[in-house]
Amino acid sequence: MEPAEGCHLDAFAYLECALGLLGSVQLTRWAYGRCASPRPTYQLPQRLRHAPNRILLATLLIHYAQRYLSQYAVYADDWVTDPRFLVGFCLWLIGMLINIHSDHILRNLRKPGETI
Repeated sequence: MEPAEGCHLDAFAYLECALGLLGSVQLTRWAYGRCASPRPTYQLPQRLRHAPNRILLATLLIHYAQRYLSQYAVYADDWVTDPRFLVGFCLWLIGMLINIHSDHILRNLRKPGETI
């Protein structure tokens, strides 16, 4: 990797971090971020009102901590055939297939012509 390329990648990483922080600051104004409705609705208890924004902030912080830790990782050339990768991929694939099958079962529980 050339030094200029590394400098550009670092600049993009800092830009992504700044945009993430700006987005989280923007979303903390509303209880549910951009999904908040101006119409009167059921009010959440004060304790739960900012929970979605806390989840968003925690996700952002964990993502950047993980990125910081993994950016220096050196992967072997045969990482695709590593047993840990294969087991993880198989677990992901099984979970996706179970989810698709469950959605199919739920859709078939409706009577023909029945809508929401």
